[in-house]
Amino acid sequence: MRTQEQCSICATPLSPHEQRMGFLCGNPSCQWQYRTTPEDRRCKVCARPLAGPINAGPVCARAECWRTFHVDRVQAAKAARQHALEVQVGIWFVPALAAHVQANMQANETSIVPDATSYRITAIPTNTAIEYELPSTRRDIFRAHLAEVTDAAFAYREEVARNEAEPHLRSAIEPESPEMSAVVGAACGQCRGNCCRAGSNHAFVTSRTVFAYLADNPQQSAEEVIATYESYVPERTLDQGCVYQQEKGCALPRDLRSETCNWFFCDGLKDFMRDQAVAAPVRALFVQTARGEPVEGLLATASFVQLLRGAPATPTGLERA
Repeated sequence: MRTQEQCSICATPLSPHEQRMGFLCGNPSCQWQYRTTPEDRRCKVCARPLAGPINAGPVCARAECWRTFHVDRVQAAKAARQHALEVQVGIWFVPALAAHVQANMQANETSIVPDATSYRITAIPTNTAIEYELPSTRRDIFRAHLAEVTDAAFAYREEVARNEAEPHLRSAIEPESPEMSAVVGAACGQCRGNCCRAGSNHAFVTSRTVFAYLADNPQQSAEEVIATYESYVPERTLDQGCVYQQEKGCALPRDLRSETCNWFFCDGLKDFMRDQAVAAPVRALFVQTARGEPVEGLLATASFVQLLRGAPATPTGLERA
C-alpha cells in the first residue's frame, strides 16, 4: 500500500490534486515559506526543502533522490566523459588498425580488418615524472622505515608463535588469462606507474609485508631482511615517486612487494577488466590525456602493441609482444 504524500512544510496529508501539483499543500503560508527557502536548502533533485542541519547534504532523504544524485548522476557523467573520449580519439583508429593488419599479415595470420568497436577505449593516467639519482636522504628515510616495520614483523611473528595473535595471510592473487595479463601489462607500462608515486619513501612496505616475506624465508634475521630489501633499491628512480620506481618499472621483485602493489589497479583498468566479456577478444585503445586532450594512445592486444601520438595519429612503430 502506498503511503500518502505529505506537505514538505507542514506535513499535512496532500490531496490527490495537490500531489499532482507537487509536494506542497494549498496553505498560503507553506507556499510563502517555500518561496523564501534559499536554493542551497532545497534538494538538488526534487527541489523539496531540506530537513535537518545545514550541512546535512545536497539531497533530501528520499531514496530515489539519493540514488539519482549519488549514483545515476555519477554514472551519467562517467558515460558522457567516455563518449567525449571516443569522439576525440576516433580518428586514431584507421591508421592503427591498418598497422595491426600489416603486422598480422607479416606473422602469417589473418588479414581481416578487426572491428574497431571491439577495441574498448579506456582512459589511463599520465605520469610525466623523470628519472634522477636517488638522494641519500631518501635512502636513509626508507632504511629507517624498513628497520621499524621489520622489528614489528619479528615481534608479531613471536606473538603468532605464542598463539597470541592470528597470522596475516597473504591474499591469493586470482589468475588472469594470458591475453588479459598482456594487455593490462601494456597499459601499466605506458602509464609508467602513476599509482606507484604514492609509495614515496616507504614503498608501501609494512610489517604485514615483511611478515609475509618471513613466512617464506623463516631462517632470515632482521638484518638479512633489511639487506634483502635494500639490495633492490636502485641508484636512479623517478622523481617524487617510490624509491623502487624506475623508468622501466618496479625494481622490487613481486614476492617482496606489498599487497597494495600487487593488487592495485587504477579505475580505468578496473573498469576494463570488470566489463570484459568472457568470450570477447581482449583488445583496447588506452588513452592518456593532458588538459583534457588526448596526447598519447596505445592500441593493444595480446600479441600487438601500437603507440599513437597526437591527433590525427601517426603510427610510430610496431612491437610484437
